[in-house]
Amino acid sequence: MKRGHVVAGFGALALSGCGAMRTAARYASGGCGAVTLAPVPHGIKLAVFTFTSANVAAPHKVSCAVVYPQAVDPKTIERVAYVLPGRTGTADDMMVSAGFSGTGYAGYFSQMAVDPKRPWMLVAMDAGESYFHARAHGENRMALLTVEIPRMLARDFGVHPRREALIGVSMGGYGALLAAETLPQRYCSVAVGGPAIFPSYADEASSVGDAFDGATDYTQHDVIAGAQRLAHMPVLIRAGAKDPFVPGVHAFAARLPSADVQIISGCHDDNFWRLSAPTLLAFTGKQLTSA
Repeated sequence: MKRGHVVAGFGALALSGCGAMRTAARYASGGCGAVTLAPVPHGIKLAVFTFTSANVAAPHKVSCAVVYPQAVDPKTIERVAYVLPGRTGTADDMMVSAGFSGTGYAGYFSQMAVDPKRPWMLVAMDAGESYFHARAHGENRMALLTVEIPRMLARDFGVHPRREALIGVSMGGYGALLAAETLPQRYCSVAVGGPAIFPSYADEASSVGDAFDGATDYTQHDVIAGAQRLAHMPVLIRAGAKDPFVPGVHAFAARLPSADVQIISGCHDDNFWRLSAPTLLAFTGKQLTSA
């Protein structure tokens, strides 16, 4: 299938005829491990669409992608995992992969065995650049995630989840952890790859420089300080050994010893997101379907 394909309105694109999984192509990548092509999606339905949101910057347009098993009526789905991309990443980037670009979660999801009595859905959204919390310029992608998108699922797909989980990479990994800490009774798990966690405001200010509106904003949304809010929740973090955010991951792990933190070979790139996708999905699926 072509990357960037948009399904008009709120229909679903059947992908069962896309063929078998691509043969994995691997090669050295600057010491960051093997590069693997994401699998071609099959046996699922995928809808990618754009809507107007009051919580994103002008022109207030945001894309969302919804993936679920082809044989399942979405109205029967009670379990949803929200997938948050990295900075400037789109819902389409997260779900679909063209060659070595994109993450391809739809393909990895299609490889998973689904319990017909406990089906679940993946929902991705555009990440933007505002780090998933309310900002002084008016953008608030946390509200988009926690309020607008669930309303959309109910209105357009008839989905009313009773179990919800979070997945994220890079900035989206930070956003997933922040959402879980903000609403710890709502989500059953959080699984992230290379989360963009800053050990201090000074560290953020000297690197990215625009993730927070100032030191007070950082303190109010410091996922390291709030890590203990997730003491009751299954948490999985994977990061590449050459990821510049590893110090932040270690600081988070020190505050939350119950988290499963895996530092493995890799960097902070699409290759690592693809290599980690099956692990994050398997972890999430187990938590979503355990009750």
